[in-house]
Amino acid sequence: MRVKAPGRPELLAWSPEELLGASVASCFAVTLDAVAEHMGVPLHDVDIRTSINVARVEGRYVLSHVDVTAIVETDPGQVQRVREAAAEAERRCLITGALECPVRIRVDAGATPRPALA
Repeated sequence: MRVKAPGRPELLAWSPEELLGASVASCFAVTLDAVAEHMGVPLHDVDIRTSINVARVEGRYVLSHVDVTAIVETDPGQVQRVREAAAEAERRCLITGALECPVRIRVDAGATPRPALA
């Protein structure tokens, strides 16, 4: 299946669950970027992965929960502030807020050493 939207590149879609996972990941990433910028927290690398979990309830499939793992690299001394920014992004994310199932976000934040000056 191919998904097209005006003014956007064509997207190959494998399943609705994968598209939902991509929506959760992109919404959280954009929200985290905006919150971190507002807080003055540098983000050097952000890798967000999602897992959509489905259960069969009363003869139909429902979303049981969504797992999100955000792997974030920042400056030394900024790891706690990245966690604070991620917590705020979780509260502000439009897609995760719209879902009726639990969204579990885990942040793995680390510091990237600054290169030595020559």
